[in-house]
Amino acid sequence: MINDTKKAPLTVIWTQECEDVFVRLKFLMSSAPILSAPNFDVPFMVQVDASDRGLGAVLFQIVKGEEHPVCYLSRKLLPG
Repeated sequence: MINDTKKAPLTVIWTQECEDVFVRLKFLMSSAPILSAPNFDVPFMVQVDASDRGLGAVLFQIVKGEEHPVCYLSRKLLPG
């Protein structure tokens, strides 16, 4: 079921577990492998995901056996 944004917003219950996961996610997003400049001598790979509400993708390259993100993309899908 799609939440109608014109109605009152849903209440979010922010628990200690939510806070712990959020802090960990911020740490991981700012740690290696961090966003890096593309190397046009190395093949690019794309990882995608989508739902009825939005879509997302990561453009990355494998360097020395590790995935290195080059670009993050996301978009909310509008009804229609």
